[in-house]
Amino acid sequence: MSALHVSLVLLAAVSAVSAGTERPIIGILTQESNGTNDLFPELNFTAYVASSYVKFIESGGARVAPVLIGQPQAYYERLFTQLNGLVMPGGDVDLTKSEYGKISRIFWQLVHDHPEQYFPIWGECLGHETLATIAGGGERILKICLAANQTATVQFNPDELPNSRIFANASQELLDWMELEPNVAMNHHQCVPPENLDSSLRAVAFSRGLAGRSYVAVLEHHQLPIYGIAFHPEKAVFEWSPSSAQRPHGAHAISIAQYLANFLVSEARRNDNSFEDPAEEQAALIYNYQAHYSAARGFSFEQLYFFE
Repeated sequence: MSALHVSLVLLAAVSAVSAGTERPIIGILTQESNGTNDLFPELNFTAYVASSYVKFIESGGARVAPVLIGQPQAYYERLFTQLNGLVMPGGDVDLTKSEYGKISRIFWQLVHDHPEQYFPIWGECLGHETLATIAGGGERILKICLAANQTATVQFNPDELPNSRIFANASQELLDWMELEPNVAMNHHQCVPPENLDSSLRAVAFSRGLAGRSYVAVLEHHQLPIYGIAFHPEKAVFEWSPSSAQRPHGAHAISIAQYLANFLVSEARRNDNSFEDPAEEQAALIYNYQAHYSAARGFSFEQLYFFE
């Protein structure tokens, strides 16, 4: 099958999506605890999610279900038919060896195998890097760019901004706030150089690390609802820990975060998946778990959810 034929099939499938839902539930991929156990030695857990991601999704009008690591393939395939989208959050795990990386690849493949589902994937920071790496066939495309705990601007790609789904409804004022003011929070050491981005993805915007390297700050799949951003809009609204002071908390940064949350949830509403069993739906939701005040113990996240 030719590349053109594949593209036409994908476009036809995406254009045929159903009316969607007004009650979206978005999954957040959990990840290995990687030392956070030391903060809460009284608890028994193997994975975590920062509560700021939960609040970010909820601020756009959706509910959240944690996607647990270490589960059989059937668990993720079932969630793909129940959830209305997936968020791959930032973090610090190996993209090729971790459960986080493995599960990301499972959902990537499911989205490609079933484009008629219109199942959005939203990757932030580590999630953004993971999407670019998977698209590139698993090659080590990331480079050091030194953008840890940095407030930054982004520069939009004039060739791709007109094609962007994320910013299709953005005002010129909001775009200016991102280009002319340091209103986004970067917190990564590695990044995706533009020349390493796979052709299936468009580079919508760029930024520059402290080492001077230009990198992709926003990416989108050309046909599928797959999105990656290198920065953390949720931190502007929900993270206040003194151990990570470089957070833009001004009104413009808040407006940018709310715009992106609204976009993410609007994409999830286009998917009409649901839980057939109300009891199973209730059991899947984040409300069954307690958020712990981790900033009080010196962690960079204000609150964390833990999972066994």
